[in-house]
Amino acid sequence: MLKLATAFGLLFCFLDDGFPQSVSKDPPAPPAPAIPAVKQEVSIEPSALTSLQDAINRIAGALEANNNQRRSVEEADQSRRELAAQESMALWAFWMFVAAAASAVLTLVGLLLIWRTVVYTKAAAASAEGAVHEARKGTAAAEAAVAETRRIGEAQVRAYLSCYGMRTSVDDLDGDLPPDFLQFQIFLKNTGLSPALRLRCRGDVIFHPPNAGDIPYEHAPDFANCDPMTMNAGGEGAASNRNIAVTDILTQLRSGNRLIVVCYYDFFDVFDQRHSGIIALQAFPHNNFEQLMALPRREIRGVELFQMRFIS
Repeated sequence: MLKLATAFGLLFCFLDDGFPQSVSKDPPAPPAPAIPAVKQEVSIEPSALTSLQDAINRIAGALEANNNQRRSVEEADQSRRELAAQESMALWAFWMFVAAAASAVLTLVGLLLIWRTVVYTKAAAASAEGAVHEARKGTAAAEAAVAETRRIGEAQVRAYLSCYGMRTSVDDLDGDLPPDFLQFQIFLKNTGLSPALRLRCRGDVIFHPPNAGDIPYEHAPDFANCDPMTMNAGGEGAASNRNIAVTDILTQLRSGNRLIVVCYYDFFDVFDQRHSGIIALQAFPHNNFEQLMALPRREIRGVELFQMRFIS
């Protein structure tokens, strides 16, 4: 279409009514008298048409070459722009990769630092726990030392009871001993440095076979009928009395049983600590015990009828 339009344009430029006209620079001639028009036939030679066709083709080719060149320039420019854009995208992608890699490295470093922080925090917590444990141990040891010091101090000044003797009497101190009875008395002494408060004592006599095992002491003696008293430091006195019929004593001794005299005691020290204990003595009768028991009471008054040996 472009070639056809160009050819028609050139044809109209070279032909006027079908022929080219020459232009003269001379002044116009006076009009000639009217001559009747005579229709003439114009003949165009083939060589002229061929030259015209070649010119048209050359012009069309030049125009097309120009258009192609312009299109090539535009395409080259577009290619350059696309290449520049691709290079820019590649550069942007490279820096994005660098940024992502840097972010990953920073994240890894941050995780490593957090992990180390957790490790150090855990170690610090364990160390603090160990310090607290050691402090508790130190506190417990200090408290134990204080308690031991207090215990030792209290033990040095509290009251202590010990037995310093036993007596067998045919006469009751109160004058109401029944006939044919013996009274066994255990004497206690406070060997401590402070009084024994609310002291209660109860005596007992146990007849125990020699091979019968442990002596059956009372594990929870009853002090309900015992009047409490105070025994000062260094004080002493008869702590318990027990009356036993002579016939019972003779029967048990003839059976081979041992005669155990027991004193149960219970008291509080000045620190309001309760203490209790048992004092036991085995009584060995006099060789002539049965003959002595047959004598009038006034004749055996003051005679040692038994010998004592401490058991506990």
